[in-house]
Amino acid sequence: MRFYRFFFLRTVVLFGALLSLSMDLLATNVTRDLDVGIVVKPMTLPSDATDIERSFRNSEAQLIAALLKESLEFSQQWGAVRVFEAASTLPHVLCLVSLEQSNGEQVYLRVRAKSVSGRSILDTVYRYETTAGDYVDVESDPYQAVFTQFAEALESEAHRASLNARRLQTISELRYALTLSDAFAGYLKQSEDLGEWGVVRIPAANDPMLARINRLRDYEILFVDAIDEQRVEQKNQLLDAYTLWRRSSREQLLWLRDRSQRLAQRQSDRGQSEFVRLNSAYATYRAYKLHQQELYELVVELESEGRATVVETDEAVYQLSGTLDAQSREWQRTLASIFALENPTQ
Repeated sequence: MRFYRFFFLRTVVLFGALLSLSMDLLATNVTRDLDVGIVVKPMTLPSDATDIERSFRNSEAQLIAALLKESLEFSQQWGAVRVFEAASTLPHVLCLVSLEQSNGEQVYLRVRAKSVSGRSILDTVYRYETTAGDYVDVESDPYQAVFTQFAEALESEAHRASLNARRLQTISELRYALTLSDAFAGYLKQSEDLGEWGVVRIPAANDPMLARINRLRDYEILFVDAIDEQRVEQKNQLLDAYTLWRRSSREQLLWLRDRSQRLAQRQSDRGQSEFVRLNSAYATYRAYKLHQQELYELVVELESEGRATVVETDEAVYQLSGTLDAQSREWQRTLASIFALENPTQ
């Protein structure tokens, strides 16, 4: 009897340990079935900003988006991570990121993350102030601390929300179908209080119209992946110059702040001659302007290139040209045209 009692207790303990381990593994992997989308809005500029400044900030937003994507992919806790030009119903989780500050010294990111069902997951501003050491490590981006902070928070909140990937996949498909046809309006319902989408009923597995829509959906994902490849090339071309600009901008800001404090306190640099002080100011400003000009020239060069994306479907090969945003709008019109030809009664 004592032996059986001992065996029973050992079995219970072992079962409890295995159950705890399996739950831990389940919790760890819960986000790996979720696809993530990232949209980055550039910094808001004053009305008198030049065209080149606007182009630079737009390119900066693309760089930040690529770096955020890399951070999420590096964690290996998600499904596919893609960057979109605008809000989309394709990913299970969509992160709308506003770049509120970026001057090499400070970076502020406002992140609003929602599931495709409309459930809010994250709504936070992440702030980071760089140090001189952030510009020494060439293996890490100076803003990496804030990217990591975002990635960890998104994973934590997604776990907390206990998102169901299969349910979100169904909602994603039906919401995408709604953008092309009102025939799917009765399959989803949006709550009036929270604005969240719920599934009312599911189309038949052999629904021909849904099959055509899902094929177009796959084409759009193919297009987004092709654009992401371009974004990686753009990052590789711009990142070094962008980092030099951020470092010089930070040094310029620090020097100006120090100079203002000295003037406010009416303190003089007794240990330095006027020539040394002016020479130091000029060297700091000159380095900043040189790196700024180099970056601006790179942005202009990239924009002047004949950027094109080729998307091959079952029906034809499409070549899109122009900026990434223009290509995205052109592709949306192309998909709508394909659907209209296949469904003339819609």
